[in-house]
Amino acid sequence: MLNQPRRILSLDKTQETSLVKKILKSPLGLAYNLVQHLFENKFNQIKDNLDTIKQFVAGIERTEHLEEYQLARYYPHFFAYHQYFHSSYRARQGKVLEALLSDWISIANPKLKVARSKKETYDLLKSVLPDYKSKLDLDVVVANSDAILCVQLRSRDDTGGTTAKSSLVQATRYMMRQSNIAPDSHIHYVVGIWDIRTRQQEMSTKKKWYQDLEQDLQDLFIDEATFYAQVSQGIALRPYLTLQLCYGYQDLAQVISEWANGLDINLLNKQITLIGESDDLWLAYLVAHLELESIELYGQNNIMMLNEALTKQDYSPKKLKELQTSQEHIDFANDLAQKIATEWRADFPFLHTLSEKIVYIRDLILLKFVYDSLSKS
Repeated sequence: MLNQPRRILSLDKTQETSLVKKILKSPLGLAYNLVQHLFENKFNQIKDNLDTIKQFVAGIERTEHLEEYQLARYYPHFFAYHQYFHSSYRARQGKVLEALLSDWISIANPKLKVARSKKETYDLLKSVLPDYKSKLDLDVVVANSDAILCVQLRSRDDTGGTTAKSSLVQATRYMMRQSNIAPDSHIHYVVGIWDIRTRQQEMSTKKKWYQDLEQDLQDLFIDEATFYAQVSQGIALRPYLTLQLCYGYQDLAQVISEWANGLDINLLNKQITLIGESDDLWLAYLVAHLELESIELYGQNNIMMLNEALTKQDYSPKKLKELQTSQEHIDFANDLAQKIATEWRADFPFLHTLSEKIVYIRDLILLKFVYDSLSKS
């Protein structure tokens, strides 16, 4: 059971993972926040930060009148913890996709200019559209000598209503109305839907776009059928402006690569694979939840027991500085877990076998490594 692999990027100090750690900076930061709450037992802070609306709409105030019932006492902690995680994660998910594409493009072709701030985005667009003044957000903006690539990213096409669909082409409509254009320049505006499995709203998305752009398309004599048929391959809305809709990150990567005259898509796939192998976030999220439950429902603080057990082993935060790779940390945690498990007297209500118990202790130790490594850095 201890052969069950883990890849804790927060503990890996090698060059191999440096880029993906940069890409995952925001989710890894959330994982560390959860680890901090876990090892400093600050779950009450999350509960106390709930706004007053959730206090009564979500039933928090009601459970305070039922505190003789243990589950009712636990509910405010349970609700607050998961609400904190999901609201934090939702805001960070898009940042990963933006960083992933931006860093891939920068590394695959260092000659391209990739905007890293709103100011850089604004400056790049003004190089093609001198009168550009829009403050509309664009997720990825890239420039070469005479062309701009603008990418709007969405994880899927079935989130949000018509307003969300319209927002994807607001910047396109603004660009179509510009009259001052730098000579021999071009903007390729791409909307990428990352998850190809959620394609059920493709036609409604195209329909909403056409409705939003129809007034500006009249002089081009582009009817709905033509727009629907061509927008997935790239449709010229102005001599200087092309709009394209892509489904699936592979198609999006291919469009970006072709625009840049060839980028190494395997490099992008490698980073996506490394991201998919990361155990930092799910492990921190799950274990912190289980430990909150253990404290509130069973009165058992496994973190206190772990800290006490580690004082009897050959472990100190300084020892972590000698370890470089995630695997070295895992091997060390495996060794500690097997020694500690023989002395661990308390049960884990959610585990059923000795091997599961050892793996869980190992995972607690790995999160302890994350806490000690990042807290002392």
